[in-house]
Amino acid sequence: MEINNYNVASVTYVQKVPTSQVAAKQQTLAHAEVIADPFSEIAAKYDMTDISPREIDKLAAELQQKDMIEDGDWLMMLTKGAEFLSNLSGSHYTEDRLNSKTNVIARLEEQIDTAKRTGSSPTESMESLLDVFRELDIRKDLPKEGLLV
Repeated sequence: MEINNYNVASVTYVQKVPTSQVAAKQQTLAHAEVIADPFSEIAAKYDMTDISPREIDKLAAELQQKDMIEDGDWLMMLTKGAEFLSNLSGSHYTEDRLNSKTNVIARLEEQIDTAKRTGSSPTESMESLLDVFRELDIRKDLPKEGLLV
């Protein structure tokens, strides 16, 4: 019986990228712009699940100043803020209550549900505001700036 010795060499395959492609990519990245996302920057300051009426006033002002909210949504948001609540006739909104935090998303969902069940008022404006609050809640955890190529 004859046994043959075989040498098996291992081969490593390395794909080489042409230098021109590497240079082109570097050129593109060198000219890329880092852009800020102002909506996410504002959202990062506030927690929609733990926000006070005073903070809602600040949030509404920031969004309106940067023209990042529709007028109707802005006006609805103000109804959840301290300035509006403290001026209601017979208001029971004390300083402590205007500074106490609540889950504005859950609260608005409850108000919409109640309005639909009782048929007491249209809910379109509340639902639109709820969409804004949900978007803020999602965007608060996103990067505040990104790379635009």
